[in-house]
Amino acid sequence: MKKTDILLLPYLLISNSAVLLDGIKYCKPVVSTVLPEDIAQLKIGIYAESKPESFAEAILAVNGRYNEFQENIKMVKPKFLWKNIIPQIIENYQKIANE
Repeated sequence: MKKTDILLLPYLLISNSAVLLDGIKYCKPVVSTVLPEDIAQLKIGIYAESKPESFAEAILAVNGRYNEFQENIKMVKPKFLWKNIIPQIIENYQKIANE
């Protein structure tokens, strides 16, 4: 991951991505075919359609705004540290178990 410049996530379906969290850990901008709202809201990368042309355009766009995306990732990074995520996961499972 350290030698990667851009994190490419050409998923068809996703429920959770530890790869995305690793990308955030290493401040790697994202091009993804899923999670468009999350990526747009956090301003950590660009959503691409599941088409080669769209993916290529998104890679070029991220490359042109690379420093901007890295700064945004640095700002949201603490929110996605495992030490902060695990309590949220436990809380969600406890809610489900108590229903």
